[in-house]
Amino acid sequence: SVGLAKLAWWRQELADGRAGHSQHPVVRAMAATGIGSALEQRFLDRYFAAHSDLLDPR
Repeated sequence: SVGLAKLAWWRQELADGRAGHSQHPVVRAMAATGIGSALEQRFLDRYFAAHSDLLDPR
């Protein structure tokens, strides 16, 4: 679905931001200010998993 594709894109974009390779201006700004590194990966993983389940409950 489109929702799952967008969620996957954001997940990858945030991962790229941590590595310094983001294309999105908000993610680049988060990385520049240190906010991106303050977000713990385990919480992001839970967030994306929960929203994936909402979009595709199986």
